[in-house]
Amino acid sequence: MFKSKKFWKIAIFSTGAVLLFVALPLLVIPEAESTPAEFKEARHRGAEISKDIVAHYGQSAEKLKKISELDGSGRHLEGLRIVLDEMEANSEIRSKAQELAVELERMTRAASLLKSQTIRAKALEAVAVEINLVTQLITYNEYFNRLLETLRSKFAGEPRETSVDVLIFRMNDAADDINKLNERFGVLMDEFDGLF
Repeated sequence: MFKSKKFWKIAIFSTGAVLLFVALPLLVIPEAESTPAEFKEARHRGAEISKDIVAHYGQSAEKLKKISELDGSGRHLEGLRIVLDEMEANSEIRSKAQELAVELERMTRAASLLKSQTIRAKALEAVAVEINLVTQLITYNEYFNRLLETLRSKFAGEPRETSVDVLIFRMNDAADDINKLNERFGVLMDEFDGLF
């Protein structure tokens, strides 16, 4: 009987040790947090949309140079055609900014699924910065539309309400804000990624 009592003690101890070995890490070490799939998808889609917007504004800057050259050489009709094309393309960019806002909303919803308060706060801080960036994009877009309308009026020989120089100054200010916000968003997302 002594052997069987000793056997049972060893068996119970061994079972307890195995259970402790298996269960302790589950109790003490929390499961590694991962980024929700919807957050990743929205972040990726938002990056694609942002890339499209940046590419458009890069092309628009080149077209504005061309418009300026045409204006300087008195070829107003050609300049007017480019301005009208740009006005149409710029309305598409406003739609892109709205799409970006939708992706940011998805990121916000998905961030609420993050268990760690620190990680969730970092994600939401980054999204807040990007929402501010979208607001600045819309502001820039409005100034750009006004610039195009002013140029259209000039080429059509109509009176202009706003100076081209004033609009360009405002656009440059908005572009500076956009660049700063974009840089801040990148830093915050790097910090977010570093938390995993």
